[in-house]
Amino acid sequence: MPMSVTYVTVHGKLREETRGGVTTRYLGDTLGNVIKTTDDSGNVTSETTYWPFGEVRTQTGTNPSPWGFCGVWGYLTDAVSRMYVRARHYRADTSRWLTVDHYWPFEQPFQYCSNRPVQYVDYLGLASSTPRNSKKKQCGIYKCSVGLHQFICVDIDRPDGTSRNCSAGLYPEGGPRPIGPGEIGDRNYDCTNFGDITCELIIRSDDYRVCEYADAVCKCIDAAKPGQYNVINRNCYQFVDWILDCACNEFRYAGGWIGNWCRERTGHRPVIT
Repeated sequence: MPMSVTYVTVHGKLREETRGGVTTRYLGDTLGNVIKTTDDSGNVTSETTYWPFGEVRTQTGTNPSPWGFCGVWGYLTDAVSRMYVRARHYRADTSRWLTVDHYWPFEQPFQYCSNRPVQYVDYLGLASSTPRNSKKKQCGIYKCSVGLHQFICVDIDRPDGTSRNCSAGLYPEGGPRPIGPGEIGDRNYDCTNFGDITCELIIRSDDYRVCEYADAVCKCIDAAKPGQYNVINRNCYQFVDWILDCACNEFRYAGGWIGNWCRERTGHRPVIT
């Protein structure tokens, strides 16, 4: 009769297993590596440290299970040092996947987590993202409006704890009223200049590519200085789409869903000089 195994997970994280009547509890670090195991009485049975790409650096005791590097998220190490990560297998000693990414060419074919293994995790063997317990990397892009006036607001919170906000919109030189076809509009930076505003979420995610895209949006805003746009036969509604498409120009061949999102954006480019 095969050995039965029962697992306990909390919010998608492996916390405990009972294998053949023996209970093992798992303690993970912020990246999801199993750094300590205990028995049912709380006694420490093993402690492990890892090199960045997953090779075991030090180990004391014995971890009776296949869960080690990113084991809290389900990386399963087999008898020949391969890690099964759902869509494909990974080897820590080469820091490479063994088969081509299903998302290639939009993802690197063999590269693990964009060569940033201490920042990102690949839950499915398809695309890297920040650990789900991370609270640092949240980036959002919003389309806001006051009456008929629309503008774009960006909120960036980077993994290193730094943050940035940027915004832009168009309003006629004469004041905050809807810009007309062919008018010259001044750029407005401050999302708070218009009092009560209504904002629609365009994108918000902890995916690092979304944060890189948000940075690109801010670069497109900054690159348009001194801040006067001539919108020919358009109005301020197209300004937001133009800025989004400007940022997408840097992501035409980018991986992940943000690259696909950019590739689907068409027909939103007014003539701006």
